[in-house]
Amino acid sequence: MYLSPRTTPRARKAKPAPPPPMPTSIPYNIPIGYQKTNKDEANRNKQSLSNVLGVDDLSYKAYADKSVQGKWKRKKGPAPPRSIPHRRKIKVISMKDVKLELDEIELQQQGLKRQERYSSLGADVEELVLELFTLVNEKNELFRMQAELMLLRRQQRLEEEHAEVEYQIRCLMYQPEATKTDFDKQKEEALIQRLVEIVERRNEIVKCLEMNRRREVEEVKSINKHMSLFVGK
Repeated sequence: MYLSPRTTPRARKAKPAPPPPMPTSIPYNIPIGYQKTNKDEANRNKQSLSNVLGVDDLSYKAYADKSVQGKWKRKKGPAPPRSIPHRRKIKVISMKDVKLELDEIELQQQGLKRQERYSSLGADVEELVLELFTLVNEKNELFRMQAELMLLRRQQRLEEEHAEVEYQIRCLMYQPEATKTDFDKQKEEALIQRLVEIVERRNEIVKCLEMNRRREVEEVKSINKHMSLFVGK
């Protein structure tokens, strides 16, 4: 009878039987020579296991114990050095530009005074009143600009002093506490007090500028209202 290659059963290769398990304890009645042979066999098994893992037995046990007991800790590196304090930069308003603005305002005010003096010649009453409203509005705006420039100039000086005092305080704080003298501590307290005063004065200037802007809006509304009432008559 002919059998196809697919239906022909293949003979299985016989595998060697696994070795018997190693005894966990050695009976007392086993001869000493046999005990030594078992010990050598156990050492060879441990050596082969260490070769497979790539580590020796002692280090493997140490790593295992550390992983179980949670003793793996990252070593703390040295603390980073303190950053050297730098003086804060202030956007400087050129005093030359401020002076030019004030001079220009003064010239415009003088021109408005001359214009007020000669505006009544050959002008109707309605045109004269409208022109007067316009001149008053421009004059008030110039005065507000002048006052605002003076306040901004004071604010800039306080900003520069604030940056200098802040820099000195940072330098004293950068110094270790153990090396500070009584004079250094008194100086630091005085600088902190001065810094608080500067901040309060700056806040006053900011409030004053805000009040002036609100007053300006109210004045412009009032002038426009009077002009619209006069034109509507």
